[in-house]
Amino acid sequence: MPTAQLGLTALGVGLMALGAVASQVRRTPPARRLVGLAALDFKKQDATTASQETAMRQATEVKEEVWRKQKKAAVEALTSQLERLDREERRTAAPTNVEQRTGGNLAQYDDTWHILREGETAPASATLSNCSIDVSASEYADASESLPDSGPRAWMSKSPISFEYRVVEVPRGELLDPAGDALIFDHLPFGSPERQAAEGKAQRRLVIIDETVGDLYGAKVRAYFEARGVVHEIMRLPMVKEEKSMETTLKVCKNMKEFNNDPRTEPVLAIGGGVCLDVAGLAASLFRRRTPYIRVPTTTLSYVGASVGAKNGCNFAGSKLGHLRCASGRAPRQLLLQDSGGT
Repeated sequence: MPTAQLGLTALGVGLMALGAVASQVRRTPPARRLVGLAALDFKKQDATTASQETAMRQATEVKEEVWRKQKKAAVEALTSQLERLDREERRTAAPTNVEQRTGGNLAQYDDTWHILREGETAPASATLSNCSIDVSASEYADASESLPDSGPRAWMSKSPISFEYRVVEVPRGELLDPAGDALIFDHLPFGSPERQAAEGKAQRRLVIIDETVGDLYGAKVRAYFEARGVVHEIMRLPMVKEEKSMETTLKVCKNMKEFNNDPRTEPVLAIGGGVCLDVAGLAASLFRRRTPYIRVPTTTLSYVGASVGAKNGCNFAGSKLGHLRCASGRAPRQLLLQDSGGT
């Protein structure tokens, strides 16, 4: 069959099929057509809902990822804190060799003080201290900075304050005997290099003495130092309860400054009862922070109290007599005890 006839035949078949479809649509009831349209609308809604669900699922996944990261960071921070506490506990439970020997963890070598950590040993030539410094992370540091060797830190410094002084009983009648040297050199250990050096140089002494004691024994005290060739100055004060004041204490400090004694080899002497010893001791603790002094108690009460205590002070701002509002715990370098009957 020729090509033109084939084309016309195909066109005719197509027109007939199209007419049949149109006829079918015309014969379809309106209700069925509405149902079809509604089905198409539901398909569109289903597609929109699926898109929304996909977006919600993606948002949830993002939130879960953020939460997982936050949880991981919190766990790491908590682990770091627990490890730090564990290290501190081990360090406390297992003291270093220096702590076992001295109670501290500081050692000086190479011209520097070092903190010895657990397991560390100081060189044999190091100077060891009974003080300690315990280092930890600051409680105000961020979790990321709570590492042992970085970030803000906190530390506890422990420095024991101890009292150490000699109490020496001198046989009756020998304290002011020019043949004895208790008032001059006995605060230095016998045979020590410090004592040998002091014995080879001229000595000076500032003496704080109760007026009553000065009236009774002042001449003997002066004769003693003159016989020993000791340059001296005797400061007499009215040491009654009413004079146990800051004003009296500052007068003693002023005399210390004017006398200009060498704190290394020339301790101040305080001779008298409790008022004298308290005021002189407070002045010594204030002047140059730590001027060494020697107590020589002359009353029964001061003999008992001064030989076992290190307190000193004065009344202040109208406080009741005997109430030491200004005080310190500065111990004397030495106490010299003797019966007054043979002085």
